Amino acid sequence: MDLVFTPLLEACKPFRILEIGSGQGQLTRQLVTYCRTHQSPQYPVHLDVVDQPYQYDVDWVKRQYARWASFHQQASVDFLPEMAYAPDMVFLHGDMNWYTVFHELTHLQTLSRRYRRPMPVTVVMHVGWPYGRRDNYKAPEKIPSMFRHPYKRRGIKVGQRALSDDPRQGLMGESLNAAEPYGPRNGVLTAVEDFLKTSPDSMELVRIEGHQGLALLVHPQWVDTLPALATLLEAFRLSPVMMQTMQALERDRLRLAEALVSMQHQARTHEAEQLLGLTNTGYPSALMANSIVLAPDELDIHVT
Repeated sequence: MDLVFTPLLEACKPFRILEIGSGQGQLTRQLVTYCRTHQSPQYPVHLDVVDQPYQYDVDWVKRQYARWASFHQQASVDFLPEMAYAPDMVFLHGDMNWYTVFHELTHLQTLSRRYRRPMPVTVVMHVGWPYGRRDNYKAPEKIPSMFRHPYKRRGIKVGQRALSDDPRQGLMGESLNAAEPYGPRNGVLTAVEDFLKTSPDSMELVRIEGHQGLALLVHPQWVDTLPALATLLEAFRLSPVMMQTMQALERDRLRLAEALVSMQHQARTHEAEQLLGLTNTGYPSALMANSIVLAPDELDIHVT
């Protein structure tokens, strides 16, 4: 997503950036680099990162990046009400469920109003399949029961509503996923849409397909004061035909990813059987026959 994030940062030129959720730190490194390379004595640029728990040695990272970034080990819904400033730009890719995303956006709006600032330019990730319309829970016990859907640790299959019965099949099988997609208060995109319905501000929503989908929430005041941002948003908007094309390409990518997961499970099973002396050496023909291979017609690709 560097083709999106880099031009977006350059167009917005934020001084205070907030990243909620850090994952393995790929985007965090990019944001720290932006802060480091855009410093000036008059306008210091700083990044705040909020996650719990971190997937890397956050103490080491704190020491390395202390000049440009602060790292907070706290739940986002607890951290946001305590912030002492309103950020210019926010990247949301933490917990992928309706309750968390809706309340993160609500807290950001409240924070902005407290400091008499427009809602920050906000990038919400995972608004496409599979979590646009389906909740995922990292810590389900922290979600109030009235906002929590039934869930299982099972994979999600492209084109199938129910979770996979086979733990070796489907994507994100190691995660706690809502048993069913769609319906009220279910999924990241649903949270974004519900927030916009309740917001008193008339914010613009721009969706970008690919890599599980992005949503840009932009207050009109930013568009009026940042001509480069207005130009960039216009470039991000796709015609209906191009939008459908991008969605089809994303489905193809996800099908291939699902096939790869299945083959990896089969390969690990075969390796374990070999270690136990249950099979002959060599790759079994049955496994080759059962490997998922997507033909061109299955990918909606027309070969001429």
